[in-house]
Amino acid sequence: IEYERKIPFKGFSSNHLFPNEPKFKRDGPIDLALASINDLLLPGGWKWADEWHVLTGSSANANGTDDKGWMYAFNWGTTYVASGQSNHFVRRRIWARHRMC
Repeated sequence: IEYERKIPFKGFSSNHLFPNEPKFKRDGPIDLALASINDLLLPGGWKWADEWHVLTGSSANANGTDDKGWMYAFNWGTTYVASGQSNHFVRRRIWARHRMC
């Protein structure tokens, strides 16, 4: 999952994240903060079956996403919606890639 924070009059950017907020995080039983999406390593014997792609619409979020896969919220852990409003200060999007052994 990719994260960005908005600073008023400057817009959204990963550069606006607080020091304790990762730019990327693997979602799953164990959350893992990543500096880059390419830092996600595969277990031994596995290889990537395709390239990274962004999930959009209801496949990413029950409330949908914008056309670039972003979902917006007031803050982390609150309800995400498909389009950003002036009171939305964080956004995230889900990247996916298939693997095979």
